[in-house]
Amino acid sequence: MTGKALEKIIASVQNDSSVVLESGEYHFWSDCCRCVEGYHFSNTASAEENPRGAHPVAIFLKKKKNVCIDGNGCKIVVHGIMTPLIFDRCENLVVKNMTIDYARPTMSEFTVLKKVDGGYIISIAKDSLFDIVGARIIWHGERGRDGKYLWAFDYRDYMSISMYKDPETERVRVMGRDSECKFPCVPEFSSVADLGGGLLKVTLKEEKAFFPVGCTVQTRNTVRDQIGGAFVNCKNVLFEKVTIRAMHGLGLLAQLCDTVTFRNINITPSAGRTTASNADFFHVSNCCGKITVEGCVCSDGHDDFINVHGTHLKIEEIEYNTLRVGFVELHSYGFCPFKRGDRIDFIDRLTLLPYGGVTVKSVSIISELEFLLTADEEIRARVGDYVENATMTPEVLIKNNKFGPSMGRGILCTTRKKVVIENNLFYKTGGNVLCIEDDCNFWFESGYTTDVSFVNNRVVACGYGSLEEDNVPVISVNPQVVVRDKPVYVHKRISVENNEFSDLPKNSYIAEIKNTEEFIFLANTSDCIFEIKSKQVKKTEIQTSENLILRSWDYD
Repeated sequence: MTGKALEKIIASVQNDSSVVLESGEYHFWSDCCRCVEGYHFSNTASAEENPRGAHPVAIFLKKKKNVCIDGNGCKIVVHGIMTPLIFDRCENLVVKNMTIDYARPTMSEFTVLKKVDGGYIISIAKDSLFDIVGARIIWHGERGRDGKYLWAFDYRDYMSISMYKDPETERVRVMGRDSECKFPCVPEFSSVADLGGGLLKVTLKEEKAFFPVGCTVQTRNTVRDQIGGAFVNCKNVLFEKVTIRAMHGLGLLAQLCDTVTFRNINITPSAGRTTASNADFFHVSNCCGKITVEGCVCSDGHDDFINVHGTHLKIEEIEYNTLRVGFVELHSYGFCPFKRGDRIDFIDRLTLLPYGGVTVKSVSIISELEFLLTADEEIRARVGDYVENATMTPEVLIKNNKFGPSMGRGILCTTRKKVVIENNLFYKTGGNVLCIEDDCNFWFESGYTTDVSFVNNRVVACGYGSLEEDNVPVISVNPQVVVRDKPVYVHKRISVENNEFSDLPKNSYIAEIKNTEEFIFLANTSDCIFEIKSKQVKKTEIQTSENLILRSWDYD
């Protein structure tokens, strides 16, 4: 069945219905499928990069209730760059039993086979399409209906980043940097010769430039104009038994949703590839209810596995009972994170602590960046501080998953509701396994946490960092507090219990805890000395076990 036929089926879906798709493949081309506009997603494209919030989409469903879409084992194949799934204001929605893949993933890959006299032999991945123009490789997509490539960019494009994967260690690290490129990049070639069969001989302009023999080099454009899939303003969503082999930009996003479950999701690269996701696998922004990620298998991405957060908006102006607030980080804009009846807190930008709040009576949209919030009472806040939507903060359960290998962090979570992270395997993650921040000054991701339990997890060979000998603490609680002249306790209770830490780099056996009221570390086991570093932690409960030696101290 064609992609157009599937579009018609989805367009005909009514409330209180179940749709079972035909098995087989559905091919969607980004230049001739449905394109929706006005969808701006958190942590993705700026106004310059996708000004209309335009998204070519395979499955699009809007304002439907009590619907089940059963893929029946079908496969959606993407040609070009698109957001395969968008669900807007749907309630009691089930989506299951399908595979999503790109015919030509937007991550381009080649393996450095060997060094030879005068250069190197590299092997281009089978589905990484390219042209050679002089001494340059031009990565490109398939040709669209107009005969032109659906996308293309230079191997050292200013907005591209390159990393490399060592097949022996399974570690992914960034390539070198030079003054001509914004991000870590492939070294410049002085010549490129096509040997046929996907083999090239390349010579380096700088002979001593880093070029890792035996490793696979991964290159992608950093613009997040499309993502893996989006649930927006939905309620009671179950997304289960779905396999995803490649995602462009960000991964699966739940934004302004109430209760979303991701169950038995497999996000891993297909044979012959080394990357499945260009950025976060699961991203949760300004949601409420309960977020569940359970029984999933995820590996090989260029960012974090799960990020759950709200958004701090800056207070621009106050007039008695009205606030003018605006987005600051311009890769998050264009969506309204408030509605009538929401409780908003006023947040001190230096301490990240709330100092009052009001209930929203009405919301007026000034622009895609600014909103006018009205309350029933006088607003006692300060211009230059921030607001957080205290209502749109979810409970979180992350259970029975396998994460890794991958170069990013494991779980980022800043929500004031209960968070349980249990019975997961974290394997060869480059960054922190657990990272809890809160930020009014950089990414502006809110907010504080009250009760986080990290329990019964296995943490294996994690924290190796993005550079050689660049190890990081496997657990990091690091709210971005700016004030220095007094103690500040942002997070409430964080508990790390009954976990197993093994095979980490020596300098990664660390829990680094800052600005927290209570930190509990009980009955964990480790095959090496484990250190706890604390700064401005009011209360600690630390118990050694038979296989664990602890060093605990305050640090400057």
